[in-house]
Amino acid sequence: MMHKTLCMLLISLSFFITKSNAGIIYESANLGTMGDIGTYIGTDQFVGSRFSINSAYEVTGFGGHLLTNFGSVWGAIIALPNSTSSSLPSFDPNSIEQHAIVYGLFDTNGTAVDTRVNTNIMLNAGDYALVFGGSGWFGATGDGSMAISGNGMMGYYDSGQISSATASYFHTNSEYVNGSWEVQSWQHSNELYSGAPRFVIEGNSVSVNEPATLSMLLLAVLFVNSRARKRMVLYND
Repeated sequence: MMHKTLCMLLISLSFFITKSNAGIIYESANLGTMGDIGTYIGTDQFVGSRFSINSAYEVTGFGGHLLTNFGSVWGAIIALPNSTSSSLPSFDPNSIEQHAIVYGLFDTNGTAVDTRVNTNIMLNAGDYALVFGGSGWFGATGDGSMAISGNGMMGYYDSGQISSATASYFHTNSEYVNGSWEVQSWQHSNELYSGAPRFVIEGNSVSVNEPATLSMLLLAVLFVNSRARKRMVLYND
């Protein structure tokens, strides 16, 4: 009886946390014309898009519409201090490797595609950003670009992408120091909103199944009761 009750308890536990809403958690813009390129991502320019979630999520993949040149670029998920449309990371961009929750490398071999890297992490409710950059960080070996629309940044490209109502973007400033460009600081970008680069986070929401809570309590009572009955039988014998 006790073994049977324990099995029932384990089954109940498996339903206590349920996954739902599989698919896209966040996308900054729709997917436009494949192959168009636009804003630079590289050693001295990172480009990011903010997103907020109001419950726990399992992230299974992230990426966007991008192109890489001469090697790989990186993408990383980081935490933000708040959900405002002008929120910037609280750390220096040169320390991004120490603040990344997860990162991945992308290599599209010179072709702009809507690409993903797979991952398996949990994000609690909060404010985050997906950031892309290039060589010199996270083991990346090249640079690249993200497809954009209109003439907000580079007018001779037009992917046809449109930013979502919740999208907001930022990038890094850089300066030419001692013969090379160096990342200096973060900066909010309204221009990227009109350019609509595509950032994507994929996964599943994770929620507590309230009816399961009651079933667990009932099974716990059954377990205790079965133990008590067993003791009574032993004492009677």
